Amino acid sequence: MADFTQPSAFTFNHADQVDIPDISANDMKVYLDSRAKELRDYLIAFLAEIKAVADGASGADKIGATAIAGFSGTTLQAILEAYKTAIDLNTAKVTNATHSSDVTGDTALIIANKAVTLAKMNDMATASLIYRKTAGAGVPEVNTLATLKTDLNLPAKASGAEADTGTDDAKFLTAKAAKDSHNIPSVAPSTSGNVLVSNGTDWTSTAKVGTETGSYDGNDAYGSGTPNTFVFSSAPKLVVIKGAGEYTGFFPMLSLTTTLANMGYTYFAASGLNVGYAKKSADGLTLTWYHTASAQNQLNRSGFTYSVLGIL
Repeated sequence: MADFTQPSAFTFNHADQVDIPDISANDMKVYLDSRAKELRDYLIAFLAEIKAVADGASGADKIGATAIAGFSGTTLQAILEAYKTAIDLNTAKVTNATHSSDVTGDTALIIANKAVTLAKMNDMATASLIYRKTAGAGVPEVNTLATLKTDLNLPAKASGAEADTGTDDAKFLTAKAAKDSHNIPSVAPSTSGNVLVSNGTDWTSTAKVGTETGSYDGNDAYGSGTPNTFVFSSAPKLVVIKGAGEYTGFFPMLSLTTTLANMGYTYFAASGLNVGYAKKSADGLTLTWYHTASAQNQLNRSGFTYSVLGIL
């Protein structure tokens, strides 16, 4: 049976028989059983066709079906094969390909660093901030400033009077309290290069203390005819001269005049405190001195290098 061919008429038709058939009893039995046998043979052949699985000749190939939009074929087998083709194509698809903007990736989707703006975050209440208060790791939390103050064990806000006067400093660290406790100056130096010096109650602008150093080699000369001189680049207020193993001379530049005078400088010798002649130039940059007793007293012994310190 090919393609479920419709059965033909029965071989024996009862209506075509004469009222008194002229046939043997055995033939009559055969004729009477023939219709049932023909129907049985057809059903057996039909079931064999339904159960067939050969490619192109299966039972599904012979069962008709209404055409479905998007699928080709009008048999059950053709439509099933069209469904499988569509399923295979869908399974092979990468459904998340070509994503862009905040979420990118071809297969595994990711959010690019710094791609999500604050505008895309959930809303927050006024005067709140993000930090996790709940113990243990977990999602970030939005908390109020009051909660943060409590968590940090901060004191309550100082009153206006306390903030202005700096009272109740044990409880509130105000700007004024910090300034007063550290004696922070409220003025700036009046001259470039000056520094602020406290007089105990206030700050004054004062030229900063500096130093200038130098040296010279002694040559054994001494006396008024062969004085020593030393020139500074800035006028010092005090000069100290010292040679290794030698006397130390002190020159009070602020009290020196432009005329050589005894007691212009002092030095310490074995016999005690001694004095010598000294003067300064009008601009205070050049120091001149001598001693009448010896080169040692004049701080000018040969073989010695004397160090000069000017305190500005």
